[in-house]
Amino acid sequence: MEGSIISYLEKCFFYILQNPKTAGLVVNPANWPYSCYADYVGLRRGNLCNKELFFQQTGLDAGAIKGWCDWDLPDDLKKKLY
Repeated sequence: MEGSIISYLEKCFFYILQNPKTAGLVVNPANWPYSCYADYVGLRRGNLCNKELFFQQTGLDAGAIKGWCDWDLPDDLKKKLY
């Protein structure tokens, strides 16, 4: 059960971070000022998010988040997520 919860959490997290880019509002998620993306990848020192807890619970790190969000999603995956 726990594995499916983490998987769902990750999908939701990446959907939210990727959404401004997917919607064509920005080229890079770091350019969207209303996102916590910059906090999670170390570009901003925000304190709204508990990054350490998220990293601990998911096993992800800043590099994984940056790599995933910078990647252009294939159309078939976009259909599954959006």
